[in-house]
Amino acid sequence: MLDLALSELDLVLVLGADHPSATVAKEAPDIFVQIGATTMLDRLNQVTNATAD
Repeated sequence: MLDLALSELDLVLVLGADHPSATVAKEAPDIFVQIGATTMLDRLNQVTNATAD
C-alpha cells in the first residue's frame, strides 16, 4: 500500500501534476492519511497545489 502511494507521489514529482499519467494519482492522499504520513501528504499537496496556481 505504501509502495503505491510513494509511486504515485513520484509520478507527480517527475512528470508534473498536469501530466495525464500523474493525474491518476488519486489513492496516495487516502493512503497517506490512513498510515499517518502527514509529511508525505503535505509534500503531495504542495506539489499538486503549486501546479494549480
